[in-house]
Amino acid sequence: MNPTVEATRTQPQMPLPKFDNILLCTDFSAASQAATNIAMQLCKGRDARMTVVHVSEYGPMPAVTDEGLDYALGLFEKERRSLQSVAEQMLQNGVRAESIMLEGNAVSNILDHIAHASIDLAIVGTTAARGVERLLLGSTAESIFRRAPCPIITVGPGLTSAGVDQRGRPVIFATDFDDRSLDALRYAASLAEIFGSRLHIVHVLPLTIRRDNSDFVPSIVGDALHLLTLRIPADGALPHCEVLHGMR
Repeated sequence: MNPTVEATRTQPQMPLPKFDNILLCTDFSAASQAATNIAMQLCKGRDARMTVVHVSEYGPMPAVTDEGLDYALGLFEKERRSLQSVAEQMLQNGVRAESIMLEGNAVSNILDHIAHASIDLAIVGTTAARGVERLLLGSTAESIFRRAPCPIITVGPGLTSAGVDQRGRPVIFATDFDDRSLDALRYAASLAEIFGSRLHIVHVLPLTIRRDNSDFVPSIVGDALHLLTLRIPADGALPHCEVLHGMR
């Protein structure tokens, strides 16, 4: 065995993070329902607490007419009932859950709540806005993902009900060996442990290296991936490492 790899076994392993305080952000869309199902799977059988949050733009606010105020309050009440329904769905599935209704800008409210409530993990459904819609409105999920002080799971609209059950399916961790890779790896390994899945660690090399017909670079990268696996606890099967070629 490569002596560098063998020597690394004596280095302390990184503890896996615990997801005990989870935030589910919902707007009651199809993507949010898929995110709800993922959130329930994360919490089932674990002593984790779930907070379901919805940010309403239609709470009590100045209105030009009484009809406008009635309409806004009606929407607010409809959202409140929908939020309560999501929390009840959690409770019926054995998940400790509470619901919180906020008002105003979704991104700023969610980021403030994450910071003040010491959230360990946030789950957000995304409708994948594109083109002019994305240019004008941006993506709530992406804004939260880029600015939140905790890890974020984004659930896209392409996830069908058949694909929601993640238990046993591989967790893929793609790394470019950036300094932050070790922290990201800890979160990936923790999710793999929760779902009872095997962790796959991959790195993608340019196609030009494959055309050179040289095994030198892939071999070095493979050793580097193996070094990463030795830094995380592994009670069962060791993570699978693979060097791929193509576009990242």
